[in-house]
Amino acid sequence: MSEYRDNRPLVWVKSSRSTLTQECIEVARNRHQALVRDSKDPDGLVLTFCNSAWRMFILNVGSDFAEAAHATGKSDLE
Repeated sequence: MSEYRDNRPLVWVKSSRSTLTQECIEVARNRHQALVRDSKDPDGLVLTFCNSAWRMFILNVGSDFAEAAHATGKSDLE
């Protein structure tokens, strides 16, 4: 496990929706930030987002996904 900034071990989480394609990102969180990496290249580059930016990203992605699901009558959120 890698460590970042606050010296606690990071726990990388992969989306449960990635099992079919194996093409996804992994996210690890600590007190200060969210870190994102390519699951196929765990030793590669890591993108770092402050918690407020990550929260805004997740809210917007979730909002866009919910709107698209509503428009098509399909939802994976249920």
